[in-house]
Amino acid sequence: MLEDNDFCFFLALFHKIMPHVDMLYNQLQKRNIDSVYISGIIQRFIDNMQAIREAVPSLVEGQEYRGPEQEPPTKKRRTLGEDRQHHLALEVCDTIMCHAKERFSFTKHLVSATLLQGDLFPQHHKTFPDSALDTTVEAYPSLDKARLKTELSLIYSNEEFQSCCGALALFQVLMENNLQDTFTETVSLLNILITTPMTTSESERCFSTLKRLKTFLRNTMAQDRLNALAMLSIEKNLTRDIPDFNTRRYAAYLEKDLLNENFKQTVENVSMFMFFVNSEEPSLEFLREREKTKLFFRELTEAGLSRQTQVNYMKSLKRFLKYHTVATDLRRDNIALWNEAMFFLEYLGSLQQSSAKLVSKEMTQRR
Repeated sequence: MLEDNDFCFFLALFHKIMPHVDMLYNQLQKRNIDSVYISGIIQRFIDNMQAIREAVPSLVEGQEYRGPEQEPPTKKRRTLGEDRQHHLALEVCDTIMCHAKERFSFTKHLVSATLLQGDLFPQHHKTFPDSALDTTVEAYPSLDKARLKTELSLIYSNEEFQSCCGALALFQVLMENNLQDTFTETVSLLNILITTPMTTSESERCFSTLKRLKTFLRNTMAQDRLNALAMLSIEKNLTRDIPDFNTRRYAAYLEKDLLNENFKQTVENVSMFMFFVNSEEPSLEFLREREKTKLFFRELTEAGLSRQTQVNYMKSLKRFLKYHTVATDLRRDNIALWNEAMFFLEYLGSLQQSSAKLVSKEMTQRR
């Protein structure tokens, strides 16, 4: 491969291009960026590509990229030739510059975001950002410039609004206080900004999640279910705040995936145990409460429940934990809690084994 002159030529060409691509990528990943900054780094990138383009003739004529001299092959192999190499190299540079210009041609939404950036409100209150307002109205002609300026002036002068850390926080304040009819243009601008991705990290996160969800074993999954699972995985911090989310999701898993007709009793057993361990906030933290687990089964005995009923509770808990260790992303999200679940499964297994012996004694005594 390294003895192929065409391969070595394009290797040398992209060796000059890729450092600039990596530098541009790293600069665009910064959190605090604006349209002026983006325009500057894109222009520098294009200038560097133009310099590489102008240096293509010397690269074609040069010998630094050429492989070592070799004996003529027994079978002739077709090569591009210097003219074709020159033409393709120019086309590569032109394509990169064209895409860079088109991809970052619209950056006005970044300017619009500065109008509703909470930490800039005191500065905007002293000097209103007229240039940013003009750019915003130019980008979104449906907005009423005069009304928007009046609303923003009121927001900049209000200390309660100045405490908002971003567009989403400001939007929530306006909605919670029923001010959407008062600040109509501001709400319209907020709706645009909070639904417009500033970078590609959000879409990249979706593709990363998709790789984890749609595996070889799940390749027959329907689109609706795949969308639902992706949303649950991406917004897992929100779902964790939903009361009884773990048990409700587990119930759906038993009913729809495993077709378990007795799923309500299984879920009820798990819910009762979790509530016993922590009545204020039932969660998987019960995995670290071995003493309360023993106390739970001791109280079942004192309440007069049979050993078989206690074994059924243990089976329900084991199935619940197997669901979390196998069918969810617990191992990836919290490896420590996953390990606790595996140890707790072994602990339940030992409890179930000892209880099963007592169940056998009870059955023998009845006979």
